[in-house]
Amino acid sequence: MIYVREAVYRGKAEVDNLKPRKSQKPEFPSGQVYWTRFALAIVAAVVSFASRLGLVGLLIGALVYALSFPVMILVFHIRWTGNGHPFYTLGLGSYVFLWLTLWTLLNTFFPNLLPQA
Repeated sequence: MIYVREAVYRGKAEVDNLKPRKSQKPEFPSGQVYWTRFALAIVAAVVSFASRLGLVGLLIGALVYALSFPVMILVFHIRWTGNGHPFYTLGLGSYVFLWLTLWTLLNTFFPNLLPQA
């Protein structure tokens, strides 16, 4: 609808310039990286809760985050060339926040769900 209104006031060449253009280089899948790390944070929190090993749960969270690098490279075919998005830090804050929050909530609301190790 905006293109029709623009066509009344502008010439056809200007209307064609308003249309979105496809970029030459492929776009970085930042949304896929965020949602994958979001899901992995939930998995890490559940595994940390199920292990009931205290500080080892921190290592589990760090290990799951470190294992997300090969997942990003193999599944999404991400190649970081040194310029652009450093995918190793993309989603780090949301991962850590969700993982620690969910792990804390699980330990708070279900303290006796699993036996102590």
